[in-house]
Amino acid sequence: GKLKSKEKNQIVVFFIDEGEKLKDIKDIAGQTSFYNGFKEISDNENNSFGFIFSCIAGGRNDMPDFIFEKPEITGRFGNNIIEIPTFTEPTITKQFILDLLSNFIDKTCAQSKIRVSGIEVDISLYPFTEGAIELLCQKGNEQPDKATPRNLLNCMDESAVRAIDNDKPLVDEECVNEAASITFQ
Repeated sequence: GKLKSKEKNQIVVFFIDEGEKLKDIKDIAGQTSFYNGFKEISDNENNSFGFIFSCIAGGRNDMPDFIFEKPEITGRFGNNIIEIPTFTEPTITKQFILDLLSNFIDKTCAQSKIRVSGIEVDISLYPFTEGAIELLCQKGNEQPDKATPRNLLNCMDESAVRAIDNDKPLVDEECVNEAASITFQ
């Protein structure tokens, strides 16, 4: 509750990456400590913040049993566990990108920026051009061992930084090409 009041009634989302490394916690005290903390933040009464927990492509089988095999934890997730497949085809990659943009871009703010700048772009793709999205899908699928959400997100982030650095109103193919040369090496 304190977090929510400090953040002006906005939901705070924590990203926990490389969750599979929790398997490295071997001592019972360490496991219990993490388990208790995780149980606390996943409480059904908690509507102050959420979290996204990621692990390597192996999925739930690679997660530590001391968390994900406990009904006190798994019962709180309900149907909110989403396993994201490795990007083996452009349609999966594109859907992942569109879902990200749909859930994390403030559409009211985006519409205002589009209107003020006079640019033409599909609001569902903003701040990317259609060509940039297609190129992200292509680059994200060229090397199967690099076709991970992390690399795609890094490429999207680097592409956006390049657009900002070059005073571009949208992330275009040039930005994606430059970013992909770094993130998909």
